[in-house]
Amino acid sequence: MGDGPGADARPPKAGAELESGAVTGLSATVDRISLAAARQPALEPRQDQYVYVESKVTGGWVDRTGGKEKLVVTPLHSRQVWHSPDGLKGFVYEPGHVFMDKNGEDLDLDPARETTGWGSDGAG
Repeated sequence: MGDGPGADARPPKAGAELESGAVTGLSATVDRISLAAARQPALEPRQDQYVYVESKVTGGWVDRTGGKEKLVVTPLHSRQVWHSPDGLKGFVYEPGHVFMDKNGEDLDLDPARETTGWGSDGAG
């Protein structure tokens, strides 16, 4: 995935160093979140509404300029996504993304061009 200057889809060579994040207390936190979510009624959006998700994301790419490989990781930043219940309309706003339009981008799909029946059912 080319996400930056000099980027390509090849994985970094063996020996690339990555720092791990802190996981202290993660298991207990995830348990509390899932139990709280299980107590809430399931909400179904109407067709005139959108599902909104805001998250903190980061990304990376392998920069191979100058004959050397360097893993470049973007700083943690906000990402906001809106999706219609039928999945055909959407919008993403991610101001920290290297190539995304600073005003966000449509994720709308053309139902006439979408393919259904993908999977292991033998179709396609």
